Amino acid sequence: MISHLLDLLREGGVEDPGPEELADILWLAEHVLEGRSPGTEDAAEAPLRAPAAETPETTEDPTPAHQDPVEGPAAVRQATLHIRGPRRPARADRLAAPVHVPAEAALPHGLALTRALRPLTRKAPSPTAFELDEEATVTRLVDEDIMVPVLRPEPARRLCLTLVVDTSPSMALWHNEVRELHQGLARLGAFRDIRRWNLSPAPDGSGVEVRPHPSVGRPARHPREILDPTGNQLIVVLSDTVGSIWHDATAERLLLDWAQRSHVSLMHLLPTSLWSRSGAAPAPVSLRVPQPGAPNTRWGLALPRRFVSRRRPALAVPVVELEPGPLRGWAEMTAGSGHWTPTAALLLPHGTRGRRGEGPPSRSGAPTAATGADEAILRFRRSSSPRSWQLAGLLSALSTVTLPVARVVQQAMLPGSSRSELAEVFLGGMLHRAEETADDTERGEPRFEFTPDVRDALLNAQYHSDVSRVLELLRTVAAHLEPRIGHPHTFDAALVGVRREQATVAVAGAAFAAPSPAGVTRLGHVLSPAGDERPDGIAPARVLISHAGRDRAWAEWAGWHVQDAGYEVVLDEWGQEPGHDLVGRLRHELERPGTRVVALFSRHYPGPDRPLFPKGLDFLTLIGDVVPIGLDDTSYPPLGRPLPTLSGLDERDARGTLLNAVRSPFGGRTAFLPSARPGRLKRAGDGGPRLPGTPPRVSNLPERDSGFTGRESELADIRVRLAQEGRVAVIALHERAGGGRSRLAFEYAHRFSGEYDVVWWVSAENLVRIPEQLGKLARAMGVARAGTSPGAVLPALAAELRSRPRWLLVFDSADDPAVVTHIPDGPGHVLVTSRDPNLRLSIPAVSLDVLSVRASVALLRSRRPKLSHDDAVRLAESLGHLPLALEMAGALLSTMSVEVFLRGLSREVAGLPGWTPPVVAVIRQSALRLRRQDPAAADLLDACALLPAAEPFPLYACVPAGKNASRLGRALADLRARHRILKEVSEVGLARVSDGTLQLHQLTKAVLRGDLSAEERRRAAGNAGRLLTSAFPSGVPDPAIRSHWPALLAHLLAVAPRDLTTSAARDAAGEACRYLYDRDETEIVLRRLRELHEGWTASLGPDHPDTLRAASHLSVVLAEAGRLEESRAVAEDTYERRRRTQGADHPRTLGAASHLADRLARLGRSERALRLTEDTYQRRRRTLGDDHPDTLRTASVLARRLIDSPRLGEARGVAEETYGRQQRVLGAEHPDTRRTESVLAALRHRATGDGQPEA
Repeated sequence: MISHLLDLLREGGVEDPGPEELADILWLAEHVLEGRSPGTEDAAEAPLRAPAAETPETTEDPTPAHQDPVEGPAAVRQATLHIRGPRRPARADRLAAPVHVPAEAALPHGLALTRALRPLTRKAPSPTAFELDEEATVTRLVDEDIMVPVLRPEPARRLCLTLVVDTSPSMALWHNEVRELHQGLARLGAFRDIRRWNLSPAPDGSGVEVRPHPSVGRPARHPREILDPTGNQLIVVLSDTVGSIWHDATAERLLLDWAQRSHVSLMHLLPTSLWSRSGAAPAPVSLRVPQPGAPNTRWGLALPRRFVSRRRPALAVPVVELEPGPLRGWAEMTAGSGHWTPTAALLLPHGTRGRRGEGPPSRSGAPTAATGADEAILRFRRSSSPRSWQLAGLLSALSTVTLPVARVVQQAMLPGSSRSELAEVFLGGMLHRAEETADDTERGEPRFEFTPDVRDALLNAQYHSDVSRVLELLRTVAAHLEPRIGHPHTFDAALVGVRREQATVAVAGAAFAAPSPAGVTRLGHVLSPAGDERPDGIAPARVLISHAGRDRAWAEWAGWHVQDAGYEVVLDEWGQEPGHDLVGRLRHELERPGTRVVALFSRHYPGPDRPLFPKGLDFLTLIGDVVPIGLDDTSYPPLGRPLPTLSGLDERDARGTLLNAVRSPFGGRTAFLPSARPGRLKRAGDGGPRLPGTPPRVSNLPERDSGFTGRESELADIRVRLAQEGRVAVIALHERAGGGRSRLAFEYAHRFSGEYDVVWWVSAENLVRIPEQLGKLARAMGVARAGTSPGAVLPALAAELRSRPRWLLVFDSADDPAVVTHIPDGPGHVLVTSRDPNLRLSIPAVSLDVLSVRASVALLRSRRPKLSHDDAVRLAESLGHLPLALEMAGALLSTMSVEVFLRGLSREVAGLPGWTPPVVAVIRQSALRLRRQDPAAADLLDACALLPAAEPFPLYACVPAGKNASRLGRALADLRARHRILKEVSEVGLARVSDGTLQLHQLTKAVLRGDLSAEERRRAAGNAGRLLTSAFPSGVPDPAIRSHWPALLAHLLAVAPRDLTTSAARDAAGEACRYLYDRDETEIVLRRLRELHEGWTASLGPDHPDTLRAASHLSVVLAEAGRLEESRAVAEDTYERRRRTQGADHPRTLGAASHLADRLARLGRSERALRLTEDTYQRRRRTLGDDHPDTLRTASVLARRLIDSPRLGEARGVAEETYGRQQRVLGAEHPDTRRTESVLAALRHRATGDGQPEA
């Protein structure tokens, strides 16, 4: 081989090449000549001399990208985007329409930069503003009996910021960076004031001038005018240090003067790698700032070893790069952290004159013009990075360049590149500023140009693969811009190719993007027509859409649009059963005349247990019979033709891409045109399905379960049944325990969520909680406001659902036939899941059987990929093909072999009843392993098993326990131990752990509860109560402001009263009832309080304080519900028990007496109510005093009840005395004072009505 190469080189004129020459020749042959074949040299070289200034030609598909074939395939001119020229251009190519094109951020990490500056937001005590110190005031009142307010300084922003912006000529490149940084600093809210000054060289070159911003027409000020005499100032200089003032030490003298009096830093606009090319040479140092705002002279400075022998500088000015990491370190240092911070700094000696004597000489950022194009390119190539070399080659396709256009090209063609590469190109000496008139300068963005010889030489110096990218620049940049059209951050451009009346501005230079017709429309313009090229001879057309089961929503969407375009459509789901021949199936369909196959490729197609692309499929795509369309960003092997993808496109562009692919004349065939008139479905009023992946407007679905496997036929059956109903479609799902009904409904809701505007999940285990969840739906839809009573919310929600389509409600775990009363009417869909197959709901039902062998094997192998097929079949058979058991088995197999698992399973199954023995056996086997491995993890599972609500328990909200915590409490308080516990619980498959929450299957809870001994249950109940208590949001006015409150509320309402073994847990359960009572959920609260009262009476005794407290709450709610006699009976029993156990004068006994008197009065037993009120009043006067608020409140009630007795005079006396005391003690506006005032008004009205005043 090498001898043939040497012969060829001799024929080419290279005699006896040396080793280095031979290596260079081979390297060049691999890179420069890559992809060329004999006869293509001319075609490859032509674009190098004529870069992609016009639209690249397409030979396969005459329809432009994203064109909408439904409206007709008429050809139109290709539109192009250009840089907008000046008002009166000297060399305008053509007229164009003015447009606003989405711009890239000058600082791509703007949010991260702002976050990096957060240390500066720390506040300090204000020297001028004060606020009331409530705690100190109360302490003084208690200790010294002096009611004098104690004040403390208000937290205030310490520093003001002075932003000094260099305005040297090179800074014209960075005005967007300066603007975005200024806006970010303003939004940060860290400074008392932000003032901006402009820094520029003096006209005579003798120094610098500073002016307030904006500086046009304003005289120069003395540099020291920017200093704040208070010293609480931060001066930040923004510069690229390229201007002349940085090369003659003029800027350094200014920084030295400021730094002796204030805190001064330099923010460098160039990346660190380019600092050596500028006029400033920072050195690595370590700095320590003693306090915010301290001048640089008071800082600590540590120099590296190579500077130790030099004369110590007067001070250092830190230099920081605009990147999140360095900026955060600088912010911490500036905020006065007191730590030594490694950074870069300018070392400024006293008496700075002329150029610096230290450090290497700096180079100007605007290199001297090269004597020739080759020399300029060679110098740039040697000093630049590979990415900047690629970017320069891409920009060479444009005759005129601006920074916004360069940023767009960079992000579209070189994603992941940074500001460093862009700065290298603009400061590399190959671009020069275009000549500008006064009008040009007013328009803002400076324009740059390559000289023609540099541009041609740069293109010719590119590798062949890079040249190919240059040729695709227009379409690639357009594809990058179009999804972002409408973004508020834009720059001015000109659109060529639109109707003549829309073209009002001129352009100069080559195009930088070629938008599609859809993109032109979104820009607000209409393409200029170029004739009607619609072909004749339309033949009947049939399209078969082959798809994976999980892509059913995509198939329905594609089928609707293809059918609306005039084609006949057949959906064909690819089957994963063994022996399914995908290629054979497609070939059979293609034998039918007028048929084309559309294959929807995704990570699910053709399937996980088969080769991704069966042999022969690439050939079918190559000859044009099978049209491949990608649904996601999965990387596919070569298919022999372009693979358009729908991922990331909006509805219009995705539709256009789909229909263009269907009708494209690929493989030398004619265009595949429809046989019917397009738009017939739209004309029939059918709006069609929405683009899959479009989230519903209202939804409470948690994150999708990515491990769902199987049940494709059941999902298709549910989909067909729901779609066939005209009005509300309701389907019930029944299953054996552990059959996965909830997961199936959950997968359906996620898979087809794009079809609905509203998707709402309702936990229907407890009927009393259904109205509350539907009320949340009403508020989320805007039907009702917060605080609206359920009596008004639910009818309004029902009326709204009757009038709108596209909604899905899922009632999960419904075991009561009364759930049907909550199912709304209307053009929507409802799924009801139930574990009871005998439940009579009077609605269509789908009974879920166990999984098929294939689906069971797939589920097991998705959890354990190394599991053999035979072992998977054995496991599936032994577990009855139940999904829950299979998942748990997959988790257990991580720690044991198949044989060990099957032996343990057989021991557990032996002697069990027929009630799903495999599931119970696996749960017990997993729990036994966990108890041996980690007792604290077993304690956590036992505690959660006593929390019967279906919602995940929010472990993340639990406050760490104290010193006397249980074993579980100590483990959860340790972050490492908590992580270990959750990992082990998840690994054995007994619970699902997600984002700090823990969820057990209801069957798992039932098995674990049933296996607890009395002592184990007592310990588990204690742990469960402590979990509830530690997660309870105490100390907040409204628990609903905590994100975990809905889930915690469900557990507080569902836990059995006997499992609330601590007083704190019982208090939390009572607070949950009070929360719902305040929101008018009277019936729910009434049921729950009955449960708590009865349960605690049985477990704690009727005289226990918590039982009596529950009885008091129950009496109040009964009265609110209108059940006064029952409320009176409970109140009287509570009063008698408190009187007997706590004494007649105990405050709680007196409170119970007041409640009882109220019930008696409302029942018309006024005489006894009056006697009881008088007795309560006298006891409170004796025990609490005449001025105690409770005594005064009882006196007011007594006066009101005396009105209806013959003792009106006594009533007036009590009322007047009480009113006077309340005004003095509580104030005239207190609600109790107002109530007593109304009693006096009633007495005056009674006296007037009797015709005589009362004595």
